[in-house]
Amino acid sequence: EFIVFPNPNAGTFKTKISLAEDANITVKIIDLMSGIVIHERSEKNEQDFLLEDTVNAPTGIYLLLLETPKGTAVRKLVFE
Repeated sequence: EFIVFPNPNAGTFKTKISLAEDANITVKIIDLMSGIVIHERSEKNEQDFLLEDTVNAPTGIYLLLLETPKGTAVRKLVFE
C-alpha cells in the first residue's frame, strides 16, 4: 500500500506505506518539469509507515517516488 493524502495539497501531506516485510525505504519528491529531487527522506526497518511532510515548493505536479529493497513505486503529487 502506498497512499498520499490529501492530494492535491498546499505542501503539507501524509504518506501511508505498508510493506510485506520490514525494510528500509527512501521517499523522494521529484519536480515533474525539471526532474530535480526537491525533497528526500529515509526511514529504517519498519513494515508500516505514516510519514508527515511539509514541503515548500511552487504550485505544480510532482512525482512521489518510493524506493525499497524489493523495487520502486510512483504516485502523482499535486501542490496547489
